[in-house]
Amino acid sequence: MKFLAILLAMFVSRLLFSPHSRPFNPGAGATRDRLIIWVFLSLCLEWALWQNAGVGYGLPVLLLEVLLLGYWLGRSTPGNLLREYAALWRCGAYEGASRHAEAELGMHRHERADRPQRLHYRICQCYLQQLLVTLFVPLFWFWLAGIPGLLLAVLMQPQLELTRPSKLAYAVQWLPVRLLGFSFFIAGSGVGAWEALRRSSLQRNDIRWLFRIALGAVGDYAGSSGPAGNLAQRGADEMEALQRLSGRALLLWLLFIALMAVAGLETRIY
Repeated sequence: MKFLAILLAMFVSRLLFSPHSRPFNPGAGATRDRLIIWVFLSLCLEWALWQNAGVGYGLPVLLLEVLLLGYWLGRSTPGNLLREYAALWRCGAYEGASRHAEAELGMHRHERADRPQRLHYRICQCYLQQLLVTLFVPLFWFWLAGIPGLLLAVLMQPQLELTRPSKLAYAVQWLPVRLLGFSFFIAGSGVGAWEALRRSSLQRNDIRWLFRIALGAVGDYAGSSGPAGNLAQRGADEMEALQRLSGRALLLWLLFIALMAVAGLETRIY
């Protein structure tokens, strides 16, 4: 039932929310965030009562799962995060790309246009971090623990945005980030991803590790080290490749969840 809920939730999120290009800010819309968290808590209480009372699950539970997951994915996942920035980058407008990154994406002021390659890598890491904490981590915990798992992922999101998350937040993303890296290995260039993995160390910086794996999986672990005239084209190609790689990784996750559902290996926590 959770696989069906995930598919319907993605359809609902696309139907009700247009893809946006700004990173999810846990502080924005605080009233709505508190409301949905209270709904999550209420549903967790209902789940505990239903478990004790032996009441079976059905269409109402599926509907609630679809609405909650669809709302959260549609509101928080920035599907078009790289669109405007990549357009500026492809034109070689590094100063405009720098201003866009500072105004729209919240990049630090030291990421200046005179170091375009560093800015490019920082933007790509921001994109992967946003996908991880707003899409893949909630999906993983929803599949594993249903609505209580989704509540855990939502509550940990502000911590996951930090450079040094708390131990609990780090534990929440520990397995999803490694599964996503393995998905990049399968969905992209396995040789490049393995080479990146061999040269990398986690050192509790999961996002940088994931970025190196992703960059290796798109077949360019060395990065944009070519002539300056090719920097804009190579950087834009890398950003497009990262978006395609993320889409293939998501499809791989959905196929795996479907196989688990067919095999009857889902957890009984909804």
